[in-house]
Formats: sequence, structure tokens, C-alpha cells
Amino acid sequence: MTVSIILAGKGREVVTIEPSASLASAVGLLAEKRIGALLILGAGRRIVGILSERDIVRALAERGAGALEEPVSQAMTRKDTDHVWPVLEAAFREFGLPHRLRSDNGPPFASCGAGGLSQLSVKMIKAGVMPERIVPGKPQQNGRLERLHLTLLQDTANPPAPTWRAQLERLRNFQCLYNEERPHEALGNDTPAEHYATSPRRFDGILREPNYGPDHAVRRVRHNGEIRWHGNTIYISGALIGEPIGLIESEDGGWSVHYGPIALGVIAHGDDRLRKPKKARGRVENPRGFPTSPPAQQQQQKP
Repeated sequence: MTVSIILAGKGREVVTIEPSASLASAVGLLAEKRIGALLILGAGRRIVGILSERDIVRALAERGAGALEEPVSQAMTRKDTDHVWPVLEAAFREFGLPHRLRSDNGPPFASCGAGGLSQLSVKMIKAGVMPERIVPGKPQQNGRLERLHLTLLQDTANPPAPTWRAQLERLRNFQCLYNEERPHEALGNDTPAEHYATSPRRFDGILREPNYGPDHAVRRVRHNGEIRWHGNTIYISGALIGEPIGLIESEDGGWSVHYGPIALGVIAHGDDRLRKPKKARGRVENPRGFPTSPPAQQQQQKP
């Protein structure tokens, strides 16, 4: 099946809804259009959030069937760091730190700026977690997660339970079935519980700045996203305001710029502009620049 065939079946229309619309009307719209998410448009037709199937399931789990009468604004995903970081931080404290966190290329996990960094991904790096992004336009690279969302919705909220208590019971039963009883082909027909272990990398709640070696020049990004460099003012990124970036001279006399393990770009000799790196945005050969948890830092310091 090709993209053109999928679009021919689903259409090219971008489906939106207002924040004040009821969650029940959003569910009806999703079913009518056979889609999994809606854009939420506020004043001036500005995007203020997204409502996905997972948001609906979460609202039903927390507040029962009565959530369907609430406005979409109560359930939608707000794509900003202030709302998302506390959720990530709580997960890190409970389950430990992953080495990587995979996401698509949209906010709040990524941006179009230098290195694809957003304020949220900067916090992740300072916590010791490497942002990992799928290739743009390749949602199948997150196929397992998308499939889980569909299964969760079908098994627990289609239709929703009549009461909060009944909905919560459905979710608990699903959690037990999915993790401890249902075999998974990708795991050799084992259950996830047979393989899962919490991360040994514990999160102490401290966000640490990246480390840079003596061969790096370090500049702290100013309040307007710029640095002063060789007499010039060069814009880096608004996501890095207040953060230290490292610059290391290359063979051609230019300077490679990075934030911890993330390549931001290149400043050519005599240039006053940060240009995108030739290779894909991501990690650079700077393992010491990655902030880690205290035990891992101690291991790095050993001779």
C-alpha cells in the first residue's frame, strides 16, 4: 500500500476542532473521519494543542464517562514544556532514566532550530537522556507504540465504561493482560513482564550542564539566543538560552558547534552565521559532553 492510496482513502483534509467543543463531539468526529487525532485551533486559528486517541483514553481513565461532556481543552495534549516535563520527570523518578527517548520531529520534543533542539529536549539531555528522533515522514518507525494505542483504545474505551470506577477497572485489567498474560510475537511469544526491568540509572532530580574538554571554547547563550564570537554576534537557538555550548576548531579553520552530544552546526572562518552541519543532526564524537547520573559520572572519572 502506497501513501497515495492511503490519502485517497482518508482524504487530504486537515480536521480541526475548537477547544470549547465537547469531548464526545470530538470522538464522533474521529470516528466519522476515520482518523486518530484532531488539531485544536484557538483564537486566530492558532494551533493550541492536539487531541489524540490516547488523550481520550487518559481522560476516561481519570474521570470516567463523564469526561465526554467536558470541553476538549480539558483532555488535549498541550505541546509545551511546562505541561510535558513534569510527566517525564515523574516517570524518570519512578522507573529510572532510559538511555534514549524516541519521538517524532514535532514539538515539544523537537524543533526546526539548531540541532532540532527544543526546551524539552534540552532538559532531557541535562537529565542524561539522549533524544532519538524518527526519520521525518516515517511514522512506521514508531509502529509498536502506535499499535499499542490502538489496542488500548479498542480494548478499554470503545465504547467507554459507564462509570469512573468501571473504566479504571478496565484499564487495570488491560495492564495485567498486556504485560503479564498476552504473548508478544516480537518477544518470542514471551510476555513483557518476563523481560522488563527498571533502569539501573536512577534520577536524582538534578539537571546537569554538559561537560566540555580543554580543546573546546565555551560560550553561554545569551537572553536573545545569541553568542559573541570573534567580534560577531551569532544566533544559535532560543531553546538554549542560558546554556553553555562548545566550539571546537576544524581543519579548515572553521568551528564545529555543539550542545553536549548534539551537533548544532558550523561557523565558517570569518563567518557570522551558524550553518547546519553536513551530516544528520544528532550525536557527535563528544562522549564527555553528555551529562549523566552521579554514579555514571564517577565511572567516567576513573583512570
